[in-house]
Amino acid sequence: MPFYVLVSLLGTAITVGVLKRNFTRLSALEPKTTIVIGIGLIISSIWTYLTREDFVKNKWGEKILIEMKNEFYFLSMKTWSFILFVGGVCLSAYGILEKWL
Repeated sequence: MPFYVLVSLLGTAITVGVLKRNFTRLSALEPKTTIVIGIGLIISSIWTYLTREDFVKNKWGEKILIEMKNEFYFLSMKTWSFILFVGGVCLSAYGILEKWL
């Protein structure tokens, strides 16, 4: 799960940096850091939610769900995805309100 957060935040920061470098005339659209972090957390929450269960294929090619504890710090991945989503939405909303109000 920390890997998902790190990759999502890094990918979002690189994308925003490239867009900012190539479209420097659009200074009104320059996002705040809290908005970028919020978007990264939302992306990592979606990634965590989609990969919360593990499957293997049997010899006939059918997917079988593996029954195992998939948790981080005693919380399930489904719970972590909701925590990351709420945190991302709150950070993005704070950044938007701080920038435009």
